[in-house]
Amino acid sequence: MPAISDAALKNLSNRFSGDLVRPGDPTYDEDRKIFNGMIDRRPALIARARSSADVADTVRFATSEGLPLAVRGGGHGIAGFAMIDGAVVADCSLMNEVRVDPGARTIVAGPGSRWRDVDGAAGAHGLATTGGTISTTGIAGFTLGGGIGFLAKKYGLACDNLIDAEVVLADGRVVRANDSENPDLFWAIRGGGGNFGVVTSFTFRAHPVTDVTFSLYMWPAADGVEHLSFYRDYVPTTPPEFVALGMFGTAPPMPFIAEEIHGEEVVLIGAIYIGAPEDAEPWLKPIAERAPIGNVSMPMPYMVAQQLLDASAPDGVRNYWRSSYMDEIPDAALEILTAGAPGKRSPMSLVQLINAGPAPEVDNAFPGRNHPFLYHLITVWTDPAEDAEQIGWNTKLSGELSPYSAQSAYLNFIGDEGTDRVRGTFGEKYERLVELKRRYDPQNLFRYNQNITP
Repeated sequence: MPAISDAALKNLSNRFSGDLVRPGDPTYDEDRKIFNGMIDRRPALIARARSSADVADTVRFATSEGLPLAVRGGGHGIAGFAMIDGAVVADCSLMNEVRVDPGARTIVAGPGSRWRDVDGAAGAHGLATTGGTISTTGIAGFTLGGGIGFLAKKYGLACDNLIDAEVVLADGRVVRANDSENPDLFWAIRGGGGNFGVVTSFTFRAHPVTDVTFSLYMWPAADGVEHLSFYRDYVPTTPPEFVALGMFGTAPPMPFIAEEIHGEEVVLIGAIYIGAPEDAEPWLKPIAERAPIGNVSMPMPYMVAQQLLDASAPDGVRNYWRSSYMDEIPDAALEILTAGAPGKRSPMSLVQLINAGPAPEVDNAFPGRNHPFLYHLITVWTDPAEDAEQIGWNTKLSGELSPYSAQSAYLNFIGDEGTDRVRGTFGEKYERLVELKRRYDPQNLFRYNQNITP
């Protein structure tokens, strides 16, 4: 792989307003860290941009030097595409300004912003847009990959709420993408991932959201079939304001959980109702009547609810995820989950069942709205010596679920599973995406992602 010449780097630094970090620099090891602690890669250059001009210069520099290009927003992507050995990294993490126009109900956010930044700025005006259920997640990859969150059932995915974007293309040009400017590019980036350029500004539609009601109910994990079959049958009948997850996890040491079950394996239903607490009660009552061994229900600001799961996703620990959409969940699949989930090797690991649809089709690249459910196996641990054991549990359980899994996945929830997985996910949209890839990135410069090859 070509080495970066001192002359080329000096030429870049003369016009670069951010920070250029190379191996051996004092901040290099810290700057190359990302969310997934399994990723330990050494790029040739980390270009910490402060503007779209910086990003454009970085793109042109990587091309002229014959080096691969990686793109970092929040660095939360599980596959670790944000850091690549020997690559030039267009690091947008310093571009984290958020501006809210309460009159127009819009949010403009930089690609280094995290959802806690957006939630805080918009929440000050009683507004929100669909964001990640972990508030430390970066907005960029989340939105470009679709964006399933607590508000999606009522207000649409994050990509559905994107109304304008500034994009740096593979040739270094900076363009706008919206319904009237470069509409094909706009269609592609909403769900097609980072395949078409580096988005350096996101403008979202905002919605009036203030307080929500958060509720959590838990039972012994051995009763998983009973309670998740209820979840499967009940939650799809609820209104758009009511969102719920079914999960297996380890009971945390929280005040509303009896001390004798702290550390025990449990099955949970967590719910959020967007609206007045009195309107939430009729929809929560059927869950509350199921005799949970631990439960809590309380109104709170939306931005507080957005941070409740943060402790389950700490930065820098080891992560391995697998996920798939499911067209139906027979009891046989729930029996597999109930038998396999309590065997997880780490108290930080989770098994989630999510009612993701079906939802009306929107004219953008995001696939998968026809599937009613998805599962998400989240393995989290700290000791590298346990890698084989931890990954083995996850892959065994996902393999047992394969007869009930669709060919497609929510691409934000999986690692690097290859071209066939990407093609199977996009289905009939794939060929249009390939055509647009050939137009906007014919050399596949933007290939470190869930890649659509030209």
